[in-house]
Amino acid sequence: MVFDEFLRELAVGSEFRDVIAKDFEESAATQPMNELYFLRMEYIRSNFPLCALPSDILERLELLAGHLAGNPALSLLAWHCFRRIYECPYTPEYGTLPDFGELLGDDAGLFHILLAMASCERIRNYYRTHGLPLEMAEAAPQRVGEFAALFRKVTGHPGMFSNHLYWFRLLADGLMFRIGRLEYEIAMPLGERNIRVFRHRRSDETVILSRQMWFDADGEWAEQENAAFGGDGFVIDQRRGLGTQRQFSPDENWEEVLTPDGQIITMHIPGGGGMTPEKCRESLRNAFAFFECFFPETPVKAAFTVSWMFHHHYAEMMPDSNVAKFQRILRLFPCRSKKNAGFRSIFARNDDDYATYPRTTTLERVMLDLVENGGVARNGGMLFLKEDLKILK
Repeated sequence: MVFDEFLRELAVGSEFRDVIAKDFEESAATQPMNELYFLRMEYIRSNFPLCALPSDILERLELLAGHLAGNPALSLLAWHCFRRIYECPYTPEYGTLPDFGELLGDDAGLFHILLAMASCERIRNYYRTHGLPLEMAEAAPQRVGEFAALFRKVTGHPGMFSNHLYWFRLLADGLMFRIGRLEYEIAMPLGERNIRVFRHRRSDETVILSRQMWFDADGEWAEQENAAFGGDGFVIDQRRGLGTQRQFSPDENWEEVLTPDGQIITMHIPGGGGMTPEKCRESLRNAFAFFECFFPETPVKAAFTVSWMFHHHYAEMMPDSNVAKFQRILRLFPCRSKKNAGFRSIFARNDDDYATYPRTTTLERVMLDLVENGGVARNGGMLFLKEDLKILK
């Protein structure tokens, strides 16, 4: 089917055409003769439980899949979108999809779920090929349900946002792994980040020092032109993730234990609650063991990430929460932050009309109280060194 004929069949506008054109000819030439595997009823039913989706959408997914499979133009569209997500090269426009609302109405978000569920088989194939534990492959698709829950929270309808689909390429290509409650990206060098980490050779005391990092008067991250102090060698308060005015120059008794070429795994935190300290500890232990076993060529020195969850404000305001308990086993440091960090994760919005935000949970109330009282909702950085495993309880 040529592109112009394809568009006529779909009866869509020029904006749709502009977004969908890239790589179309290759998709038309490679479309399988048989029904697409991810639109088959048996595939959807067998993989549905792995995706942690609510049971009330299964029938709608099956109806939509049948509709797509039974229409040649829509079937080609599904194949083309599948290729854009899972097979086309990583480029700045990789994975960009048009708004399917005009074409599919309220089922547009469900179409995204079908595309996400296509990852189940690709993840299993990757794990089989590389000799990785298949039970981990079965756990990875939980992300479908977690993203779907956010979509429903925002729209009131079942579905998924298209900008979440790239996540499933990472899972299917072995660049991201679900290990218990948390996810981890494949190891990469620490690089020229704003921290240096030293350990005393005899006492095992560990310090984090700033590397061209600047602070406001409270020790929060600041741009240099607005900073009260900062630069190199300022000691970080690892419990609160704040800069201090104490400077330190390590001598020969100190070893730099995390250098720019040291390998780190980047942690990601799926939504959904239930992030107990026990589950977090178990995930960290198993993550280091997994990478040591299956990727021994890149020894992992630390787990690292940046998130609203690791700003000290939340532990101080909710000292008995899972967030606070998780912070207490980590090393925290300040970092650059966008406005209202965490608002999209918690509220799925980031506007200033705070009076219309929900205040259902303690966390929602704490976040809103912070900004309404003139505070700033910031990100915080966290570091967990491999050597820290020995002190996990």
